[in-house]
Amino acid sequence: MIGGIFVFLLITNSEVGWLGIKAEMVRKPYRIALGIDHGVIVTDIIGDSPADMGGLKIGDIITRVGDREIYELSDLRPLVRRNPDEVLRFEVLREGEKMAFQIKIGSREEVSDRIREEIKKFIRQLKEEIEKLRDGRV
Repeated sequence: MIGGIFVFLLITNSEVGWLGIKAEMVRKPYRIALGIDHGVIVTDIIGDSPADMGGLKIGDIITRVGDREIYELSDLRPLVRRNPDEVLRFEVLREGEKMAFQIKIGSREEVSDRIREEIKKFIRQLKEEIEKLRDGRV
């Protein structure tokens, strides 16, 4: 039983970084037209998210984060997820102009709905066991 509690605490205390954007890889014809060979384009931004507050705009092409060039989403995601509450330098191409932003990555607990339901079930069972102990039924 103690092991189960420990695992739940580890899971619920896991924080990940988040930026608050939707993005997709820049397709080859657009890369050629823009004279770039890498980047992901921001297609949506959540209001009041780290991306929004940090100055990113829909249509920006993220080309670099820190010292890493961004070729596709799989390059961007781990950089964001591994750095909650850290300030990262984002280099973007906006309407043909190179720009840079210092953006503080947000943080959030990563708990899936399934795990959340397991935790609720565990708490209900624990409460029932405590009631049995109080009533002398155990």
